[in-house]
Amino acid sequence: MRPHRPEQAIRCNWCNAPAGEPCTVPANGRRLPGSTSHTTRKTDWAMTTQKQTPAHQDPT
Repeated sequence: MRPHRPEQAIRCNWCNAPAGEPCTVPANGRRLPGSTSHTTRKTDWAMTTQKQTPAHQDPT
């Protein structure tokens, strides 16, 4: 199953929603409105997909 949002490709560290599933409210397990994701999940996804570039590249 392909996730609805790209960040849903990884598990959410805030609500523990598994990869491919939308985030939920930890207190009651209900899905967040509008299939949104927790900020921490978006940040974690961005960090895992970010290209690693060297701090200094030799132009030669």
